[in-house]
Amino acid sequence: MLTIAETFCKDITLYGFYPYQKDSSGAHILHHYYEPNLKDFHTDAHDFEEEHTLFKSLHKRKFLRLVVERCETKL
Repeated sequence: MLTIAETFCKDITLYGFYPYQKDSSGAHILHHYYEPNLKDFHTDAHDFEEEHTLFKSLHKRKFLRLVVERCETKL
């Protein structure tokens, strides 16, 4: 999807691409918001830590914006 997005989009922001079970404050986070009982998520199809490292590198080089913290909405 990232490859397709870079073809058509001027700015790319990725939300929630975070491979760890706890956020930066130590709170448990779900891998899928729609699966509240999901635990110990793992798949052999992806190396999530490697993907996250790549996304952080692309963020640092300003190729994309990576958002891993909770989104705040202001009303």
